Parts: sequence; C-alpha cells; structure tokens
Amino acid sequence: MIPPPEHDLVPRMTSPDGSIVVVFTGQEMRMSVWVHEPLVYRTRDEALVLALDGTLLDATTGLEFPGPHLVRLPLRRYPRGDKVRYDLLVDVEAETFGLDGAEPTRPLWALRKVVRELG
Repeated sequence: MIPPPEHDLVPRMTSPDGSIVVVFTGQEMRMSVWVHEPLVYRTRDEALVLALDGTLLDATTGLEFPGPHLVRLPLRRYPRGDKVRYDLLVDVEAETFGLDGAEPTRPLWALRKVVRELG
C-alpha cells in the first residue's frame, strides 16, 4: 500500500502516466546530511516493486520517467556520493532492472545482491 503523502520527508515523484509513484525514506546521517532512499510503487495494484531503504543509496537528484512503466534512478552511495554513482533503470510492470545503461532485463529480486556487491 502506498503511504499517504502527509508522511513524506521529500516530495514524492509520480510518472506522467500515473503508473509509478516514488516515495523517499529519510535517514539523517549527521547534522543536516540526509540520505533519501527510494521506494518505488506500481499504482495499479499499489505494489511496492522496489525498496532500497537501508542501502544508503540516495536517489533524489535527476530521477526521471523515460517511458511507460519505466523509472530511471540515478543513485549516489553515502558517504561517497560524489565518487560512486549508479544509473538504475526499472520496469515496474516486468519487475526487472538494468544498471549503468543496460536494458531492464534482470529480475528485481536480484538487485539487493547486486547492490551489496557494488559496495
């Protein structure tokens, strides 16, 4: 279920066709330094298709919706966000992803392992 907007720390993003909602969790890492990790919902059934909470990957800068059912999340890893960046493309209908320019063909359930390996 998609949480109500009054709980948002950062404004949520909705795709132009309304099929995707991205909500951000917030963790204060130190005084006034926040990491906003994305939660991606498919609106037709309110399914949470991607949860990157707890990964220290911030996705608030440059998020876009390049096509129907697609969301591109430019991820920055805290605390090395200026040096370590990833480009994540997610297809919320197929529940697949592609990383750093790859087409979204890998299953989303495999993403947590990939994120851990990226360091």
